[in-house]
Amino acid sequence: MVGLPPSATTLGMDDPNSPQNGVTLPTYPRYTLSRVSISGLTTVTYLPTGAQSTLDARGRFAGGVYNACYEGVAISFSQSGDVDFGPCPNDVYEAQETLSKYVILLGQGSAWWTGGRPHAGDECGGGPCRSYVGDKQIVIEPVEADFTVTAAPTAINFQDTVTVTAAVSPGQAGGLNMPFAIDSTKWAPAFGTQASPCGWTDFEWVSASTRTCHKPFTRSGTLTVFATVNGVVAQEVVSVTVTPPTFHVTATPTTTTGPDSVTFHGHSDTLVDRLESVELDVGT
Repeated sequence: MVGLPPSATTLGMDDPNSPQNGVTLPTYPRYTLSRVSISGLTTVTYLPTGAQSTLDARGRFAGGVYNACYEGVAISFSQSGDVDFGPCPNDVYEAQETLSKYVILLGQGSAWWTGGRPHAGDECGGGPCRSYVGDKQIVIEPVEADFTVTAAPTAINFQDTVTVTAAVSPGQAGGLNMPFAIDSTKWAPAFGTQASPCGWTDFEWVSASTRTCHKPFTRSGTLTVFATVNGVVAQEVVSVTVTPPTFHVTATPTTTTGPDSVTFHGHSDTLVDRLESVELDVGT
């Protein structure tokens, strides 16, 4: 399994009457599919009467002249944008203690209170109208994935085609595709030097979770495939065994009392270039 570690960050309040402070969340330099959660209820007290209500992390639909979301928490990443938990509910709703969703994250993360609900200047005698109690816990859990590379078949004759398959599992989470890309390959032949039979550009897109390369192999060796899987650089190795071609040589005639001429015939069922025949003078 490959995956980035989870993180947990507490968002407290700097001003119990109109919280607007923020915290820094992790940075994701590569696309990372994650489950983002906010937990913790907030108790709001209307100071003139002491009436209380309970809010979750989405904030409350203030209504009236303040037709917007207030008293909530915003989460955003510098490149992938805001984490949207849906519209703010109406004034009367059942507060959920935990809200979560799957998101593909990219860039520096941050979270902050969006501030208390506005009020008219004379609504509460010029002072604060509401007080807020209740921190939020923000948890980010990058999805772990299996990265596998297989070859079929693994034992072949010279110049037979091998299918190399690179895949990740799960291919999706929360209806979103797992970020997955082949970065490079490295071929180590059993002898000598040779270009990689399957370069990274040779892998074809089969599905969001699968890439394949179909190429003939002429030498035994090991192929290393390097990939980025949900923000993590990963690698896997496969081995391919190639049975080398057999070159057959016959002589005609096979015996001579000489001096005489002998013709040697060479052939192979797999080599493109063949030695058809050569005639040599053989002495006694």
